[in-house]
Order: sequence, then structure tokens, then C-alpha cells
Amino acid sequence: MNDLVAMAQRTKYAELVKDRAQLESLLLTQMKSSNDPMVREIGSGLADGTMNWRTLATNSAYADFMATAGESAESFTLDPARATFEAEAEPVPEKPAPRDPRVEDRAADEPLFRGELLRKRKPRS
Repeated sequence: MNDLVAMAQRTKYAELVKDRAQLESLLLTQMKSSNDPMVREIGSGLADGTMNWRTLATNSAYADFMATAGESAESFTLDPARATFEAEAEPVPEKPAPRDPRVEDRAADEPLFRGELLRKRKPRS
């Protein structure tokens, strides 16, 4: 999850990936529209509250399916998502070069540097 949040920074998905409830809602929406009837059944059950993740892991009808899905998840990689996020990410603004605080940003032709602002001292008598 942390990798997903980090990848989504500077993209239109930055706020979405921080909201676990919204991510779960998107997951359930995708599950309910899956081509796999078992995934659709699980998605519908989770969405309407007749199932929960613990039920899925302990119920024999779903345990085998979940075990197989878990094995598939072990080979899951975020690389395709990473490529999408990198392509959509806003460029990181460049930081200005550090400046030496001792250096003034004044042109040498300013009156101060030409001596025009210095007052002439009157000789003491």
C-alpha cells in the first residue's frame, strides 16, 4: 500500500490512493463486474455485507478459491501501475540553486557602489 501511495504522488490519483474506503469501493465494483462468476459472487457478498474477508478465508466453499487467488497474488507486481503513474506524474519543480547569503544581488553600477550616496565629510576646524 505504501508503494502504491508513493507512486501516485504528483498524479491525479494522489488523493484517491490515500482513501482506503474509496479503494475498497473501487475493488468491489471491479469484482462485481468480473468475468469470473466466483469473483462476482464474492464481490457482491462483500459489497452487500453478507460476507466479510474472514468468512472468505474460513468458509470451505471459498477457501480453495482464495488460496488459488493468494498464490496468484504472490506473483503480482506494481510495475505496470508504476509505468502509468510515471507517465502521468507532474514534473517535480526544480529547486533553485542555493545562494551564498554573503553575495548581494546588486549591479556594480548602482549609486551605492559608485560612491554617489556617500556624504562628503566637512573637515573639522
